Amino acid sequence: MSTKRRRTATDNKSKQIQNECWPNLSWDDLANWAGSRSVSRGRAYQSHGRVDDLAVSEDGWLLASVTGGERYAVTVWCDQEQKKGGVLYSRCTCPVGTDGCKHAVAVVAEYLKLLGEDAEIPAADPDDERWAMLSGEDDEADDLETDSDDYE
Repeated sequence: MSTKRRRTATDNKSKQIQNECWPNLSWDDLANWAGSRSVSRGRAYQSHGRVDDLAVSEDGWLLASVTGGERYAVTVWCDQEQKKGGVLYSRCTCPVGTDGCKHAVAVVAEYLKLLGEDAEIPAADPDDERWAMLSGEDDEADDLETDSDDYE
């Protein structure tokens, strides 16, 4: 993961709002990205308090841990330049690994909930070990079956 993506927020609240992709997301956008099943399961994970240690980088990348069958590291980011509403991307240490697993949906749902509550969200530490876990250096998860039905 590049240093740019791992920078901490100097003014966390203004950086969150600066990335207009997040507040403009709809549940339909999430369903188009992750599929309705992942959205349903991700929302359940979020509502049951399975998202921990949520933080946001200076450039708007979300970083969190989500507890399922195991504890997974998750990052989600939005590229506003790809289309008007933005395009979501994610990486997770679960067997699905990339774009749109239920753990990533849970992180987005938690972030949007906190934004709606005007809650303070901590800045992501560039030295957080989860960045290294998500860097793709160990792509073992990419070789596994990507059907998320059997994974918590």
